Amino acid sequence: MADDKKKPAEGGSSLGWLMPPAHPGFFFLWLFGVFMFMFFIWYITGGVERSENAPVFVQSPVAPIITDTSAPPLKDWHNVAFSNFSLNVPPGWYVVNPTQPENLVYRGGVTNGVTTISFEYGLYIKPDIDERDNRYQITKELVGPTNAKLFLPKKFGTKTVMLFDRYPYKESLMIFGISLTPETQATALTIMRSVRFVN
Repeated sequence: MADDKKKPAEGGSSLGWLMPPAHPGFFFLWLFGVFMFMFFIWYITGGVERSENAPVFVQSPVAPIITDTSAPPLKDWHNVAFSNFSLNVPPGWYVVNPTQPENLVYRGGVTNGVTTISFEYGLYIKPDIDERDNRYQITKELVGPTNAKLFLPKKFGTKTVMLFDRYPYKESLMIFGISLTPETQATALTIMRSVRFVN
């Protein structure tokens, strides 16, 4: 009889189809159906367009790594070799103030008699610059095969520093100039980016 038709149990839900079946034989069929349902929703809501327009990667807020900023060979520049690294300098530049290692740090520089680019080479080399200092623009660079970090001052009167931090495996190098004008800073950056290590 019509009155004998089974009725849903009181308190039952019409969304019971969302629950996975208890019988293991139907579980994978149910899982496939849920997957197809989600794919259908993704497709009709523009999923294809969103995936095509999505960026390939999420850009890190950390300073970008520049692919390669190695200084190209410049006419009339010459190479200056130290014990563990070398660099290129313009005509008229020469080595100044080389020192014997002191506290495991070797110091020296190159100059044209007016502008001096100094360096410190050793195991525990760090610039006296806080990376949160907003007076500097800090970027990571790849100089030849070596990673470096450039501390570029936003205003005249402070240090321009490039740090080749190779600790704890090898000695690090910090090369810097103080109160560089825009013209001398451009020369300094070219010198810094010509650095090559012996090992």
